[in-house]
Amino acid sequence: MDIQKFAQLCKKIVQGSDVSAFINNESRHSSKIAEMARDQRVLPLWAYAVTAKDDMSARSVDKIVQTPVNYLMTNMRMKAQLLEIDKHLQGTNIRPILLKGAVQLFDGVYPSIGMRYMADIDILVNDEKFGLALRELGYVQKNPSICDNYDTYGKPILKLGQRHLTPVMRPNDSVTIEPHLLAVDPMYLHLFPRDFASTAIPTPGCSQLMQPSRQNYMIVALIHGLLHDRDRLDGALLLRSLIECELLYEQFSELEKEALTQHFLKCRSQSFFIAWRALADWLFLGDKLAHRRSIGSFILITGFKLRARGY
Repeated sequence: MDIQKFAQLCKKIVQGSDVSAFINNESRHSSKIAEMARDQRVLPLWAYAVTAKDDMSARSVDKIVQTPVNYLMTNMRMKAQLLEIDKHLQGTNIRPILLKGAVQLFDGVYPSIGMRYMADIDILVNDEKFGLALRELGYVQKNPSICDNYDTYGKPILKLGQRHLTPVMRPNDSVTIEPHLLAVDPMYLHLFPRDFASTAIPTPGCSQLMQPSRQNYMIVALIHGLLHDRDRLDGALLLRSLIECELLYEQFSELEKEALTQHFLKCRSQSFFIAWRALADWLFLGDKLAHRRSIGSFILITGFKLRARGY
């Protein structure tokens, strides 16, 4: 199956469309499709598509795909971790901002939080007391041999190219928490919205945990989804981020879309916005001429094609 057809299939799954006929037609290629889903970080979506409704709690679909209940329970445990942290922070002035997938656990584009592949929990912190709060809850560094640097006032210092401190976790937790001091890589700070922290809003169901405004969430998601770690196969240009950005963009009003366009225009990065829309239209709409919109569009679409082939 080519990557365009697979991307359109995944988007339909999130939107609740009936894809059973397609699944039946492609049954002989199910293992290869599952591998593609794994590589593109959308394995939970494929699980929802191929698992029979009366068999939602089975142990697994095959060697690669777990059933939806497995992904759902994993993400519910992560959400419970965050709710525990929020409760522990009550009565303080500590208000961390959730990033990326952590937001999707509370206010996502998916019908079920189990549809989102999660590898860790990203939280933007600007108060060193947050680390103390985590230690009080039993969190320790995943790798004790790695030490963070601190200045004479006890504030952490990032190393070159670093965005977050050493990940922390507890023995019974399934994933780590990454305390971010920067929401994006320093080389992309020119794209980062200046009002990111000031316009953050309370996360649904929480009193202390915050989340970015919808527009700022989109901006950071685009930076992560299209630019971060492009030199690594587990970095940017994966379907998971592109699908989320597209679904959220479709929810935007015309005023919100115009504000997003103006943001990149003010950053002198209109070419970045044009290239993203070209990639999205090529991927989800099958626009065969999208690569001709700009040089950046050609480079981004070509880069995505190569990434999808494992380069």
